Amino acid sequence: EFALYPLKILQTEGILRKGTVFRDPQTGKAAAVQTEVEGPVASLVASTSTIEREEEDNRYLLLAMNESYEQTQAVLEDQRMRETEDQEELDRQSRHTAELYQDVLRLIKNRPVLNPYAPRLSFMIRRHRFRRDQPKVLRLVRLITLAHQFQRTAYQETKDGITKEYLLSTIEDNVLGVELAGHALGRSLDEMSPHTRHFLSRFRELTAEMSEKSGTEKRYCRPLRRDLARKTGLSASTVHEHLQALYRLDYIAFYKDDRRRDIIELIEDGTEETAGIPDAERLAVELAAWERGMRTAHPGKQDWWRGTQRTKAAL
Repeated sequence: EFALYPLKILQTEGILRKGTVFRDPQTGKAAAVQTEVEGPVASLVASTSTIEREEEDNRYLLLAMNESYEQTQAVLEDQRMRETEDQEELDRQSRHTAELYQDVLRLIKNRPVLNPYAPRLSFMIRRHRFRRDQPKVLRLVRLITLAHQFQRTAYQETKDGITKEYLLSTIEDNVLGVELAGHALGRSLDEMSPHTRHFLSRFRELTAEMSEKSGTEKRYCRPLRRDLARKTGLSASTVHEHLQALYRLDYIAFYKDDRRRDIIELIEDGTEETAGIPDAERLAVELAAWERGMRTAHPGKQDWWRGTQRTKAAL
């Protein structure tokens, strides 16, 4: 908790300054010293908290744990297998996989990346936090290009006697980045936390099951907190936190049954999760059509994309 604010300053300004006062043992007088830490910095924060902190969340990519039944089954099966004679082989495979990824990362070189398709990407402009969220998507595309640098052509440019080498993002890089953003980054652009979104999907499944079993409409299927706890496998306190978050966002409404117990109606099922990110399939078609048009307009030009996207903006 205490590290979040300094990390925020370091990420935003690129440098962190801290003043400390200490007493000089020779003179006995107080003296001040200032320390500086320069960025850029990469930080990873893991938490089980479901409380949203927009000031910090808009600076991070929010990745939620897989809480599906299938993932739980796989974890439990792995735990059981590690108690058998296969435990040494499983440990060896885990170490080999980790070392392989580390070796791959060592091979990747930090090269400049240009994305000629970036101006063709469009995001929702009705929310001001997209000023911070759009660069996340663009950086994601850049990282995908870097990860595929051995499958990409390295271009060279000489200016003022200095030769620079750079990579070009492809249509596939942009489409994959947008697709990943829809699955991962879209959660951080969501109005609710990933855990609450997962809870909402379980809520939706429960009302569908109750509707099919009773033959009534879904909006009249109002489970108890206990029913939701059984369905999700969460504790009563965690269920309460998620319900309060959904209530604040007007997704649910509380009623009383004949025994004065809380029953919950699902008003909005939250199936629309676009979060303002372009559709990946439609984007692939649009970028391909734009590239064909540009190559037709500049036949035989190797750098057909140069100078075609420059616009003037008054800030």
